Amino acid sequence: MQSSYKSIVSLLLIIIIAIFLESCSSKISKLPYQQPLSYLSPKYEDKSFKNVSMDLCYPKANYEYNGSLDSNTVSIMIDFQRAFLEYFPDGIKMFSSINRTGWIFYELNYFGDPIDYIALNKDGSIYNITLPDSLVYFQRKSSADYLFIHHNSTIALKEPDSAKSIGRYETILFTDYSIWNRKTSELVTRDTVTTRMQFDHLPVKWPFRGTVMKTAALIFEKLPMFSR
Repeated sequence: MQSSYKSIVSLLLIIIIAIFLESCSSKISKLPYQQPLSYLSPKYEDKSFKNVSMDLCYPKANYEYNGSLDSNTVSIMIDFQRAFLEYFPDGIKMFSSINRTGWIFYELNYFGDPIDYIALNKDGSIYNITLPDSLVYFQRKSSADYLFIHHNSTIALKEPDSAKSIGRYETILFTDYSIWNRKTSELVTRDTVTTRMQFDHLPVKWPFRGTVMKTAALIFEKLPMFSR
């Protein structure tokens, strides 16, 4: 299997433009200042929630929308989606106080206007966030306490340099998300986590289970209100 950093970058760029992984890319409204991407509601910093439920809002895959994708890239995207759907709920329940999860799958509106929401920072300033659909849409589909809205994922797959016999296989996953209180419509957090997993031997398919589970752990270690 040939490996070079250029091929990794090419694959990353392909996956970035893939509609499945762009899933409702969250464009922050233009402000007179550059607001930080991360947000944690001051109201929830000192809270503690036990045995709560969370529905995971995720876009339906559409691999045919971008005809430029080659079969290998589509295969990787499918493998990642399957791993994410299977193992992400397990990771959430393993690393947080959330004891029930469910899925809400929605259609992406590629040509619709973004739906903007605001929340207040600790200093009283406004934090802007854009959702892939109206919050009411997700609330009506859910009976859970909280909503996890998946904004965007980007994957980079790195292979060792076979010519120099150095390096390891590596998966790098960037996950952009927000969590909302379904009952009060309050934004709890908005953030991005970067997950890196290395391994020595490549099986038949690129392994994503460990990456997905670690992503759940990284997300909820930032949220003490959901600690076990």
